[in-house]
Order: sequence, then structure tokens, then C-alpha cells
Amino acid sequence: MTSPRWKRFLGLSLCLAGLAGGSTSGEYFAVCDAGSTGTRLYVFLLDAEGGKAKSVFVKKRKPGLSSYRANPDDAVPPLLELLKEGAATIPEERRAKVPLLIFGTAGMRLLPAGEQSKIWSTLHAQLAGAKDFPFDQGAFQARTVSGDEEGLWAVLATNFLMGRMGHDLLSHGQGKPLGLMDLGGSSTQIGIPSPVAAEKGINFSSGVLVKSYLGFGMTHIQHKVRSKFGSDLSCYMPGSQTKEEGPLQGDRFGDAANCRKLIADLLQQESTSCLAESQSACLGDLKNPVNALRGGVRHVMELPLLRVMHALMSGADSTVEQKEKYRPQVLAKCVCTPGTEYKSARTNFVRLALGTLLERFGLVNVQCGVMSFEALWVAMVAAITASWNYALICFFIGCAGAMFVTNQFWCSLAFAPNVCVTANAIAAGWSSLGGGVTQIFMMLVLFSLTVASGMEPNIAWRVSMVVPAVMFVICAICMKLMCWDMPTARNHDPAVTGNAQRPSWWDYVDVLRDVRGNQESARAIEGDVDFYGVSGLTYVMDFVRWWLQNSEQKHPFLDTYPKPTLNELQSAVDLMCSGQYQKIKDWTDQKTKRHQFTDYDNLPFRCFQANYILVLLGEVYGFAKDSRKVTFALEVDGEDLEWPLGALLHGRSQPGQAEATGEL
Repeated sequence: MTSPRWKRFLGLSLCLAGLAGGSTSGEYFAVCDAGSTGTRLYVFLLDAEGGKAKSVFVKKRKPGLSSYRANPDDAVPPLLELLKEGAATIPEERRAKVPLLIFGTAGMRLLPAGEQSKIWSTLHAQLAGAKDFPFDQGAFQARTVSGDEEGLWAVLATNFLMGRMGHDLLSHGQGKPLGLMDLGGSSTQIGIPSPVAAEKGINFSSGVLVKSYLGFGMTHIQHKVRSKFGSDLSCYMPGSQTKEEGPLQGDRFGDAANCRKLIADLLQQESTSCLAESQSACLGDLKNPVNALRGGVRHVMELPLLRVMHALMSGADSTVEQKEKYRPQVLAKCVCTPGTEYKSARTNFVRLALGTLLERFGLVNVQCGVMSFEALWVAMVAAITASWNYALICFFIGCAGAMFVTNQFWCSLAFAPNVCVTANAIAAGWSSLGGGVTQIFMMLVLFSLTVASGMEPNIAWRVSMVVPAVMFVICAICMKLMCWDMPTARNHDPAVTGNAQRPSWWDYVDVLRDVRGNQESARAIEGDVDFYGVSGLTYVMDFVRWWLQNSEQKHPFLDTYPKPTLNELQSAVDLMCSGQYQKIKDWTDQKTKRHQFTDYDNLPFRCFQANYILVLLGEVYGFAKDSRKVTFALEVDGEDLEWPLGALLHGRSQPGQAEATGEL
């Protein structure tokens, strides 16, 4: 959750900056990206009236703050020097009123909470307290940010720089919203804006879906493949040598296809293990993408670009058992048990029926009717005596799961588009919370009280079931007396949703019959969001371009970069990985020829990193191999496509803005 405290600091600093005035227009802000490999300082000059932002200073200093975990005091001098260097680009009379935000990302998130706190406490005490600290001491913030915040801010920065939104986060209504993918050494993030952000005036931060995978960065995955399989020479160019091991010995160098198989097998094995043991984290500190997304499957289905389940739970070498979505013998600790298909069919049938019922009879009537019907069967639980009536009662109680259809329909009608996603999320959250609280309440309160009153346990649990049945009836009565179908009318009018005809069951038949229309709709949904790939994604892809050009290769990738298809990218990577390492080392030795984003430490691993990106985009995120959905870029008009600018814009927005959901 984003801390409101630093937003208040920003607001206060804006007022003070306005009083300070000065001859230079605009507002100055300093933001530090404290990453895993180093700390990069950005000094921004924001022109709110002109809707523009310019970075007047950008510089990175190594190593990252997380490397000072043993001696946090050592982090202060080099960081202070970096801050003073950046402050020199700001008019002297305005420096003391500039807020400074130092946000730690993946490198800090991997540290234990105690070590994080020690580093931040040291910075607060020694950095902000230093006599030569160049910025506003009262508006200094230093903390670890979540991956969800990082992803949200990156989406905002991208759409601001591409002219999709203003400094106030409101959409200009010019073009489709843009998604963003980020890949670093320790983590990777993907952010997807809501389609409604294409409408003018919609707040861009509303409904942004963000997922961050801590530990799924390039460096962590490379170490995991090495430790898991022992030999990963297929991920290195022939003749490669590393700083740690020197010249690598063995055979099968530069086999890109086998390298991708190793990476995919790693993800497959870990996700299978995770599911089998019902764990929430795998690969040490890594969060498994299948496990992480399992709670948000319906969002994955709505966003075809994220076919994570298909990619990681299937494969040429998977057994039939591994390909089954529900495996009771493996998922003994999970919620999937025999009969899942039977229960799902029942719930899905009721959900389909509710679509027509809601439009014919209204939301309040349908919801009250379903709750009253369920009250009967909840009460009947007390009368269970045999397996057949247990199955019958469970069948009808399970129909209550379809009530979320009414809730979503209701929220969509009752709330404006810019907050309707948030309203739906809150309603769903309360629903999930209620299920958990009910389990505790039934056992610890009702059952315990009835047993304490002298009842036998077999009688006590039956009596306890009467209470929720009564609550169902009370809720239904209150809803009928106090609730309206629509904000401005007691009864629902189908015309409001664009349905000019009377709702009918035949509507479903018409939808199923229009196969071509459905396919076109699916393609339209898939084309709603284009993405920018930044940071490590672009560093590596630009390295592939650099290798092809220096090798004087005539390849389609060169004609289509920075927006190639995965097929073009894969062909280029296969070619690059088969090339000799000594060539790229010789080119790197020449200052005029070396790749601007690759130093000697990263040089041996570019083949692995390129193949990991292919697996990430194709198998994890599910981009079609022939589509051009991703543009690899680092900047727009000289401004970095990075999250610090988005953090600044988000912090300036009014309190109460919607946050990233963090769930896909």
C-alpha cells in the first residue's frame, strides 16, 4: 500500500516551492531508484501547466543499497556525494525546498525486514541529518516500495511521456492505454492499464493491474538454472569466459533451443513442486507465477496476453497427470477435490440463468430471492442424516456462489466508470473476507457456545447452522426494504445498459450462434493493449541488434526492431548464441564499437538473458509469436521510461486515488 505520508510531504513542498518562487518556472523533485545493482538519482523539473517533465540530472552509483546490509553507515558518504552532484543542477535558492524520495526496489525487498529497517534508519539519521544535505530535510522519505507500486508508477510514466495522460493522471483520450513490462536483475513486473483509461478524463491509476515477481529477474534465474541443472553451457556463446570461472569448459555451447528448454523446465518443475506441496513461495525467495496468479484466474481469462496457466502447466515433456488442471492426489492440501467439475457445472448454470433473471426482474428482487432460497437449504443442513441428502443440500447451497454476478452488475450500474473497478474489488474483497470470518465464527463462537450450554457436539453443530439461515433471511428483508436497483430508480431498466429488447433466454443462443462475431471480439480484446519493454528487456534486445549489425548479418530483426515479432527475435537469438564469444569481447575492447548498455560483467550472459526473455514473453506472458505487441525502448524524447517519474506524478495526485490491484 502506498504510504500517504510521503504524499503529504510532496504537497507541503509544493506550497513552499510556490512561496519561494524564484525566476525558474516549474517544480523540482529528486527521486532515487535504489535498485539491486546501484542507486540512480533523478532530478526532475515538472512544468504542470505545460504538462511536461524534464530530467535535468540522471546518474547511477554502484553498488546498490542492499549491498550495505552488514554496514549501513558505509552507504551514506557515496550517496551524499551523488545527491550533492544532482543538487548542483538546481538553482541554489531553491535546493532547500526540493523534496527527496529514496525508494528501494527488488534488491531491498529480498532483504529481511530487520536489515531493511536498519538501512533506512541509518539514512534518516545520518543522511538527512548531515549538515551538507542539499535538499529539504522535512520532505525526505526513504523506504522500500512494493513491486505493485513500482509497476503502477512505470505504467503512469509511460503513458504520461507518450501523451496519453496529463500530470494530474487524467486521460487525454488520445490513443489506447499502454502497458509496460520491466525486467531487472532481481525481479520482473508487468502493468496493464484499464481499457476505460482510453476515455478522456478517466484517472489512469484506476484499475491498473500489476503483477511483480520478486526473484524472477535475469540474474536470479541464471543462478537458479546453473544450480538446478549443473551444466548450462548451451546458454553461453562458444568460447565464453566469466569473471568467476574464467574460460568455460565443455561442449554444446550456443544451443539456444536447449537453453530455452532448461529455463522452461525450471519454471515447470518449480511450479509443479509448488502446487504439490501447496506452498506460496518457490525457488527460495522466488514467487511462483502459477501460484501467484491462481487466485486471479478470471482476470487471466479476461486478458488473453497473460496465458500463464497454459504456458507453465503444459509442455512437450509433461506427463498426462501434469497436464491435468485438477489433480486431487497431488493437491491434497489445496481446495481442489473430487467433484470439482460437478460443482462448477452447477454454479456456472446458475450464473448463466442470473444474466436473464437480473434484467427481467431487477437486481434487488433476484438477490433477495436467491438469499431466501439459500436460507432454506442452509437450515436444512441441520437435518443431514445420510450421504444422499448431504449431496443434495450441498448442491443447492453451492448455488449461492453465483450471487457475485449480481454484485458485479450492481456495482457497474451504481458507480461511475472511473471508480467502478475499485467498487467491484472492494465488494469482492468483503465477500472473500466474510467467508473466512464465517468459518471462525461458526466454530469458535456458535459451536463452542452451544457445546458449553450442555448440548452434545452432534446436536450443537446442527443448532449452530440455524443462525446463518436466519441471517440470510434478515439480509434479504433489509435489502428489499432499503435498496434500489439503480442510483436514480428503484427498479432496473434494461434500456440503461443498451438492451432495447426484452431479455430472453434466446439471447444465449444468439451469442453462441455468432461464432465469427465472437472470434472477432476475442481478437479485438487481444489487441486492446500494446506494451513497452524497458530496462533489462531493452538492454538485451538492443544487444542482439548490435551483434547483428557488427556481424554484418542481413536479418529481418534489424528491419523491424524495436518492435519485432517473437519469431524474428528467436531467429536472431539463435544466430547470435551460435557466434563466437571472442568476437564480441574484441568489439567491447574498442571504445567506439562496444555496446553502450553492456559491460564486461554482463557480456558472457547476454545469450542466456535473451533466451530467458523469449521464455518470459512467449511462454509466461503468452504473446503470440507472430504479433507485434511489444516495443523495446528506454526513453521517449530523451526521458527515461522508468518508474521514478510515475512515482512523482502519483505522489502529486490528490489523496484517495485508486492504487494498483496487485492481482491478475
